[in-house]
Amino acid sequence: MAPTPTGKGNYCRIPGTVKLLLETPSGFTIFTFDEKYLRKSIEILWLHEFRTFEDKRNVINLTAQKIDVSLIKMLWTYCAWDERLVVGSRQYKDIIEKTLGLKCLYDDAVTEVMWGLKNIMHLVVPEEQSKMTMDDRLPMSLGLNMVLNRHKIYIKQEMLNECIIKKTSKVYVTDLREKRHLKFLHKMFDEDFKVFSKVDTKVWSLFKLATALKIMFDPHGGLKYGNPHKMFSHDELTAIRRDAHLYQQTLDKDLVLAVYDNSVTLREVKAELLHELRTLVQEAKAALETEEVEEKPATNGVDSRRQVGAHCNRDLTVPNQSSIGEVQHCCITGEILSS
Repeated sequence: MAPTPTGKGNYCRIPGTVKLLLETPSGFTIFTFDEKYLRKSIEILWLHEFRTFEDKRNVINLTAQKIDVSLIKMLWTYCAWDERLVVGSRQYKDIIEKTLGLKCLYDDAVTEVMWGLKNIMHLVVPEEQSKMTMDDRLPMSLGLNMVLNRHKIYIKQEMLNECIIKKTSKVYVTDLREKRHLKFLHKMFDEDFKVFSKVDTKVWSLFKLATALKIMFDPHGGLKYGNPHKMFSHDELTAIRRDAHLYQQTLDKDLVLAVYDNSVTLREVKAELLHELRTLVQEAKAALETEEVEEKPATNGVDSRRQVGAHCNRDLTVPNQSSIGEVQHCCITGEILSS
């Protein structure tokens, strides 16, 4: 007989948070996190309990439509009656709502969250000794795939490994930083450039905008990258030099030069990260091709697929479709850009 619901979990509910039920290789874990992270990046997770089960396949029995009493007790310990529980499949959502009356959430954003958590299982659930299989890690995260495609890096799912995920996450973070810097500069200068210099800068890149400001405020200081005659049209470069005094009267030179230096740093960091990422992908591709050549038809019933590449020991960020493509999905965030 299932335990009677108490109406609220034994833990005080924090407004704006939701619970998350994560299935691991040997059991289930319950977390709390801020619900707004479903629309951006999970930065903080509270782990309440991790419990292993000898016969995990029958803990949530979809055929018999039954849930193990131990898991029910676990859920009622931490979940309030009116609290949303994030779960990893549509079937789990249906059976938990039907059996316990808990309101569950499962959608594309949740799928991305679960994918990210599974790929950093050893960090978020250190007590879990069993490792996720390749089947558990596939298919590839939509967001991860979007980052790779944006930079024209194409990869098979079988080539995916922890090193590639981590490196892609760092590229993703530089993309976000670049986007924030660009938004700031467009907001500050687009209208002025149009009014004073009759130049439309709405489609200019971060580095092009920053370089224009550098030329205005430090015309003899020299550029770290790029040829202005190739970067700008003749009319644009003429207007930048001609109207520099108009901007110098209203803007702080040190601030403008700092903006330029930051854009240069982002450019250098991204270039290095992309080079390292492409190298990792080439190594994974070569290793996979070698494995396919050496693989025999019979493997004694063991799944021959495995992750290719060495383990990386840095914290992990898993980009996803949400914050990248302005679609409401989500990602897992660890320590960022600690190269």
